[in-house]
Amino acid sequence: LHGRFKHLSGRIFPEWDASVHVYEPSQFNPLYNGYSPVGHEPSPIPLAMGCDPHYRRPWMMVWLAVMPDGSICVVREWPNEPFERMKNSRYGFDDYKRIISEVEGTFPGGGGRVLWREFDPHLANTPHQQAVGSTTILQEMRKRDLYFRADVNDKIHFGHSLIHTLLRYDTKEPVSATNRPKLIVSSECRNLIYAFENYTWDERMDQDWDKPLRDKPKESGKDAVDALRYALVR
Repeated sequence: LHGRFKHLSGRIFPEWDASVHVYEPSQFNPLYNGYSPVGHEPSPIPLAMGCDPHYRRPWMMVWLAVMPDGSICVVREWPNEPFERMKNSRYGFDDYKRIISEVEGTFPGGGGRVLWREFDPHLANTPHQQAVGSTTILQEMRKRDLYFRADVNDKIHFGHSLIHTLLRYDTKEPVSATNRPKLIVSSECRNLIYAFENYTWDERMDQDWDKPLRDKPKESGKDAVDALRYALVR
């Protein structure tokens, strides 16, 4: 009826429009002073990181810039390969320390600009199967001089609501300095863009037909959105 693929008909973030919510770092880059795409001096914009760790798959990580007006620019992500195809990982804690240091080393001004790093509060505070003894991910990363918080509101609908608010703008009016979304994503963040376009509700019915639809998202794209909401709710 609407010309949309059936599996995308229940998109969780229908406000998403890549033509508006995606920016090109070659034209605008909040990491550089004056937001110049060819700048050399780092901007004063603080950065934050959100991480959705896993046991079997790689950790999903995003870095975002908090602009003076409160808007958010997602500037980096890791991994860079299609995350939905990555089913296994051989990375350990030392590898993630190296990866995070390498990514943040590409920021003008270095990793010191990252004012906070946020983990999945559930997984980060439970003993991890790769950890020594009964230590947690947080404890293992602290041994490697990387400090994360894991105390945000983990209610998925709370995070979704915040993202909805940041994505909205008046679609009936032209995009302008006073009418624009408060959340934009770098075109280099392939997995987060994929997530916004493919993250949908699981609308399968329960076995008992008198029960309502499941109010639960599907897994495709969920990891990148989770990493984003962990950083945002801080």
